[in-house]
Amino acid sequence: MAEAEERHAQRWAEKLADLGEPFDDSRLFGRRLQRWLDVRSELRSRFAEWKQTKKNMKLHFAISESAFSPATKKHDVKDFPP
Repeated sequence: MAEAEERHAQRWAEKLADLGEPFDDSRLFGRRLQRWLDVRSELRSRFAEWKQTKKNMKLHFAISESAFSPATKKHDVKDFPP
């Protein structure tokens, strides 16, 4: 697989040289680094959204469960003084 990639890179380097555009390896590292940083920041933001959603769901279910728990039904509206 690596040999095929090398041949492919060599072939395109030759094509670019024929067109007057010299192949520059230094740009590849910069592009890969930028792509990696973009993906990393995208994943970080998606993870933060997921954590916030999970936190909201826990809060929602905690509130809904406490509203129907027997502990809250001790005092009915009739039991409160007038």
